[in-house]
Amino acid sequence: YFHPQDFWSLNALGLPNLGVNYYRNLLPEMVKHAHGAGKKIRANIAPFSPDECGQMAEMCIGRNVDSVVINGSCPNIWDGGKHPVIPALNPEAAEAMFEATRRYVGNFMMDVWFKLSPTDDLELVRGLVAAFRRYDIRKLVCCNTKGGQRGQKIDGTQALAFRAGEGGELHHEGGLAGRGVYEENLATARAFIKAMPGAQVIGLGGIFNGAHAQEYLDAGCV
Repeated sequence: YFHPQDFWSLNALGLPNLGVNYYRNLLPEMVKHAHGAGKKIRANIAPFSPDECGQMAEMCIGRNVDSVVINGSCPNIWDGGKHPVIPALNPEAAEAMFEATRRYVGNFMMDVWFKLSPTDDLELVRGLVAAFRRYDIRKLVCCNTKGGQRGQKIDGTQALAFRAGEGGELHHEGGLAGRGVYEENLATARAFIKAMPGAQVIGLGGIFNGAHAQEYLDAGCV
């Protein structure tokens, strides 16, 4: 759902896509078209386990993708009715992904980025930065959506709701994006830039005009 006046959105879809086997065959064609147009191509991978992370990164390398974003920050993934651990909010889980990726692709002989979650937890920032340094991760995407959020439509009804059984309605939490995360994403970007001098941080979230983009650039984002 996208709010047409306040410019925030809520998403509970997770990461629907055609699957790794489909992209294993399609990526060479995608790379061919991108490189033929003088463009680079970056793959956003969302593994469910450390081993999957290594396998997906290796698959991308083998198909000449220019860079890979390890998306360890989607808040809308469910496994057996529960949220799995979000690596962007858990340094140990992030390290497990990096270790598995290094086992599959060596010492990151490719352009690897990591996608962050918005946070104001400075202890978490320090823990993640320590993990990034151990595995030489110096390129970050900041940030994904903010999980566990609800909102109302213009008519006052729940933005994310669906029918359940005989006329019942379930209200659902989702990932907040757009104008609703601008200040928090910007603050998170600043925190990581301060904690990791020399890191490259792509800033995103809530950019609706040039002034918003300029604030991210002024904070040190690339």
